[in-house]
Amino acid sequence: MGYLFCKTFHFVALKQNSSDVEHILVESLVVGYIILHIARMIPFSISYEVDMAGIALFSVVIAYLLGLLATGNCRIPLLDKLHIMETGNLYLWDDLMDNTGKPMRIKVEYDNATYDGMLHLFESYSSAPHIVLVAYHVIKYDDNRNRIDEINYQRDATKVVVLDTSKANSIEITYETGSGMCKDIQGLCEYITPP
Repeated sequence: MGYLFCKTFHFVALKQNSSDVEHILVESLVVGYIILHIARMIPFSISYEVDMAGIALFSVVIAYLLGLLATGNCRIPLLDKLHIMETGNLYLWDDLMDNTGKPMRIKVEYDNATYDGMLHLFESYSSAPHIVLVAYHVIKYDDNRNRIDEINYQRDATKVVVLDTSKANSIEITYETGSGMCKDIQGLCEYITPP
């Protein structure tokens, strides 16, 4: 049960799994002991098989909820009221991702090209990840930043491009209307007073 909890938590919280077998074993045993101790506090039992299935389901649900809390996807109203904007994540990209399933448009500027497309995948556990864009558009420039070529793959479902964000000059993210990320941004925009 402990191993199931730990794997679920690490997956949802976007935390990198340890490769140290001893650490995984100790963590799983400790968490499993705590879960089974909590389960023993329940005053009734149906059968051994049903009890074990219930404990496994409980482990996954609790790990999922704690993982959401750890990523900041489960907002704590008190922290919002106190204007605490600190992220609990090690990597900024984990906070930038819209985990509601809505599409995200990303525009990446390099010295010699601009890529504009829909985010398909991104590399986890990196502060400057490689990202995969689909339905993208490319504008190429010469050394003087004059436009020399333009390629449009926005309707081509056979093309993807992998970009290294560590070499980008700037990255612009556009969230879909109704995204949970827009609600946070709207709250910040309300602080700006018109000139």
